[in-house]
Amino acid sequence: MSKLITLFNTIITPAEAVLQDIEEYGAYVDYNELIKLILEYQVKRDEALKDLDDMLPATMRGTINWNSPNQVRELLFDKLKLPIISHTEKGVPQTGKSALLRLVDQHPIPGKLLEVRKYSKALNGFLNPWKEYLDYEMSMGRPPRLHTTYNIAKTKTGRLSAEDPNLQQVPRLTGIRSLICAPPGYVIIEADYSQIELRIAAFIARASSMLSIYNMGGDLHLKTAMAMSGLKAEEITKELRTRAKAVNFGYIYGMWWKSFKAYAFDNYGVTLTDKEAEQSRNDFFKSYPELTHWHERSKKYVHTHKYVKSPLGRIRYLPNIDSFDKELRGKAERQAINTPVQSTASDMLLIALIHVHRTLREENYDAHLIGEVHDSILIECRSDQAKEVGTLVKHCMEETVPLVLRNAFSVELDVPIVADVTIGPGWGQGVDLSEI
Repeated sequence: MSKLITLFNTIITPAEAVLQDIEEYGAYVDYNELIKLILEYQVKRDEALKDLDDMLPATMRGTINWNSPNQVRELLFDKLKLPIISHTEKGVPQTGKSALLRLVDQHPIPGKLLEVRKYSKALNGFLNPWKEYLDYEMSMGRPPRLHTTYNIAKTKTGRLSAEDPNLQQVPRLTGIRSLICAPPGYVIIEADYSQIELRIAAFIARASSMLSIYNMGGDLHLKTAMAMSGLKAEEITKELRTRAKAVNFGYIYGMWWKSFKAYAFDNYGVTLTDKEAEQSRNDFFKSYPELTHWHERSKKYVHTHKYVKSPLGRIRYLPNIDSFDKELRGKAERQAINTPVQSTASDMLLIALIHVHRTLREENYDAHLIGEVHDSILIECRSDQAKEVGTLVKHCMEETVPLVLRNAFSVELDVPIVADVTIGPGWGQGVDLSEI
């Protein structure tokens, strides 16, 4: 209980004040570029819709509502006779992204439909709502800034969520993220924790195999790629590193190889046979054997106590651990492994927010926090102060945060924490701090 009180006083209360300041200040948007991108995406969506219609038999053109799952389902599986990939809980063939991705090689329609959905989601989920929001702001004589609402106590792991508008889920499509930019005379500093969940997992699991890699300044994705391929570091291609990245993030919490096949394909575009997927799991746990013991300890703990606890004292109750439903029980076991890691990483970023915010004010820098995206911080900073502020932020994330963990929570990290800092005109457009 004492750790929970410390967490509330040291992190939650001050972080809430910082988040309110971030919400009030807002993130600047290049309104003119927003309008251009809306028009560009509308044209691309409409062209893709026309292409879809042209792919249909002449008798069917103009008859399909591409927003109707039932009509898409009937076209794909009844008329075109494409293979059914998966079913909903009610036994209906699925037409979501995962299913369509697996049909791309079977017929041109699934790939083109994915393209339509990509542009439609960008327009309906982000660009058009942003324009409506900003039109109102500017009609009230205010600058074009998006004022996100952050929720500090909504998720079960303690991770922040956001809404109205949600800047934590902005897609990486060309142009969208860079709309969040700096006004004239300013730049955007983006500070991103490198492989933070993998590092915290190594710490909690006491995985000496992973800890030694990080403590020698190594790259876990590269090491995994080398272990899986048998190649030297200089022989590892971008494709092999991407596959290793999927393996690391997929198996760190105990995913089974059959689920990993879908995960790797959907999230990284990596195609694996059953044999390759099963072998990748065996290779992963052979490389990092301590993770297996950690998984078993976590499962045993949650079955005994019905909850899990993070190193900083956050508690998450998992009543489904006693469920008669095997799937619910398995999910609870995976949550028992994942939650302490995600909670710790999230709390570390909140500590970073608090101390960066405090230092910027105390040192009177012309810089403002404008956003948080799970493992990264966005700052708007006057151009001539950017390198100094970027250096300060990096030091805070790498040195101050572990110091707070040690002094306030008696958590002594034995894994180096690394923050990658970039500076540029907009989100995702930065140059590494070391190159400035």
